[in-house]
Amino acid sequence: MSKEEGGLGIRDLKAHNLSLLMKLASKLLSGSPEPCFHWLRAQHLQNEIPILARPTDTPVWKMICGALEPTIASTKVSLGSDLSVQFWKDHWTDDGCFFITYPSLASFATNINCTVASQFTQNT
Repeated sequence: MSKEEGGLGIRDLKAHNLSLLMKLASKLLSGSPEPCFHWLRAQHLQNEIPILARPTDTPVWKMICGALEPTIASTKVSLGSDLSVQFWKDHWTDDGCFFITYPSLASFATNINCTVASQFTQNT
C-alpha cells in the first residue's frame, strides 16, 4: 500500500526483497572485504559450482542462495583491454593463478599457455 494509505510505499515487496538479496549475493561473489562477507565465504563457499543450500543451512543463507542464480545470470564480466594475459598462469585472484589454485581443473586444459585473446578468436 502507499504511505498515504498506511503502507510502506513499496510497490512490489517480493521484487524489492529479491533486489536486496541480489545485492548481498553480488557483494558475496565479488569478494567484498567487509567482515560479514568474508565470514560467509569462509563458511559456505568452498569453490563449489553450483552453490546450493544444504538442509542444515540457516534460512538467511537459503534466501541468499536463491538469489545467486539470478545475480550470476544478470552479471557481465569485462576482462579489460589487455587480452595477451595467459588465462591459467596470470594472477586473477589474491590466491594466485588458476593453474596453482585449481590444478585438477587446469589438467583438463588443452593448452596451458593459452591467452585470453586466443579463446575469443579461436573459440576454444
